[in-house]
Amino acid sequence: MLTLSPAIELVKRGVVAIVGPQSSAVSQFSAYIGRRSLVPFISFGATDPHLSTMDYPFFIRLAPNDVLQMEAIASFIANYGWREIVLIHMKDDYGANGASTLSDALQVRGSKLVDKVALSPGVDKPTIAKQLVKLTNKQTRIFVLHTHVDVGHMVLQEASYLNMLGSGYAWIVTDLLATSLANENLLTKGYDFIQGIVGIRRHINQTPQLTAFLSGWKKRYPNSSLGLYPGRDINAYGLYAYDAVWVIARALESYLNDNKEIKFITAH
Repeated sequence: MLTLSPAIELVKRGVVAIVGPQSSAVSQFSAYIGRRSLVPFISFGATDPHLSTMDYPFFIRLAPNDVLQMEAIASFIANYGWREIVLIHMKDDYGANGASTLSDALQVRGSKLVDKVALSPGVDKPTIAKQLVKLTNKQTRIFVLHTHVDVGHMVLQEASYLNMLGSGYAWIVTDLLATSLANENLLTKGYDFIQGIVGIRRHINQTPQLTAFLSGWKKRYPNSSLGLYPGRDINAYGLYAYDAVWVIARALESYLNDNKEIKFITAH
């Protein structure tokens, strides 16, 4: 599970597959590298809806793309009859492509984005506070938050200080942030701002295979859950990461059992 720079170096040295990227922020570039090098990237966290398997056949993702959750959010908003929405998102592919997908889903249901705030990775709290103050001067009180975890936490903290989480406001957070907030330990750290927030999360079927895996993991690593237990719930991305490793392992096993050889070529 690598960031982009080490992945490029590994491709140069010769690898059969790479687990990653972890998020959508560099997924377009990763997909391009995979296509040029013929090395498959198996991503457990990239949800960018604009990635096409036709264009990038060597980029495989296990997490459903953001179309599904944006459709769910738009339906939730339509159910309450809210017409004007403000979106706060990241200033990268993850945020921008998610924003366009949500906008399309809202329009179909008679709602619209009346304002969008794009936050750069590494944004600080004073900048976030300044943006939120501008939003308090507008009539819209329905917010969708589609950001990375660290930025999302800061936005909600600043919104709490500005009394923007109380009566008359509604906040909906997308699944990446919602997963991080579903942790009972946050309440003990003073994260009381998570109360009343609506979050979208990935559904995981409770299968016998899942039960057996979790039981075995807890026995082998009793003091570590690898992020699979935020609170009492299951983190879908941890399971996707586990499956990504096994996808590669099973594919290699099947390939080698057929007495085939792995050959590396130089991509130009």
